[in-house]
Amino acid sequence: PRPTRSSSLSHGHSGGGRNRVHVLSRVTLEVHEASQLTAWLPAAQKFDLIAVRPGSEKMLQLALASDGIDIIALDHATAVDGGSNSKHQYMTKSLPFRLRRQHVHVAREKGVCFELRYGALVRNSSSRRAALSAASDVLRVSGGGRNVLLSSGAKHAMEFRGVYDVENLMAAFCSISRNDSRALFSQNAGGVLQHAYIRGSTFKGAVIFENLVPKLSADDQDLAESSEDDADDGHGSDHDDGDVVMSDSSR
Repeated sequence: PRPTRSSSLSHGHSGGGRNRVHVLSRVTLEVHEASQLTAWLPAAQKFDLIAVRPGSEKMLQLALASDGIDIIALDHATAVDGGSNSKHQYMTKSLPFRLRRQHVHVAREKGVCFELRYGALVRNSSSRRAALSAASDVLRVSGGGRNVLLSSGAKHAMEFRGVYDVENLMAAFCSISRNDSRALFSQNAGGVLQHAYIRGSTFKGAVIFENLVPKLSADDQDLAESSEDDADDGHGSDHDDGDVVMSDSSR
């Protein structure tokens, strides 16, 4: 899907110039077998952001070896029956693998970010315990979250938090500074968007093809062709006059 301009959204806020908002599309592939990633990844290239949620360490290694992804999603929220009061409740499971420094190094070299979600920290006590365990491991192995992305993962509106609330939340639960916490959803998030742009608009991340000559409209093309015809006619008449003059002088 193509990005949607915020001016076309009835509930969006759009300013002029730099303040214009673009809504980007994203797909998250939950992969448990190698054949799934091989089959789904080519079709996923039409999305602006591509994330993979690996179900095992083997699938993590396979995802890191692939060239077409931007994010490794490390949240594992599972919907369970919530009874008659609500349709579903969400519980966050512990990671099905142990993230190692070599995984982080490979991801950093390729510009891929690991994604954590703060929604589980405010959902319920069981989700909080699993999310804290996963977040602590990821932040420790990544050196304070150097290539870690933080998103909401909210399942309903009550789980959303403001910027300063998220900073305080991560500082309190994960023992990182506010500056490091802010980088998770600002600087690092910008790096993900840059990586996605380079992946989608370049060849092997090195060569970009651009049409520097604007394509002429049908009217402009007709005008250009008529101008060329007039130039050819004028050049021919000068040549004929020159022949006549030379003929006269020879007499």
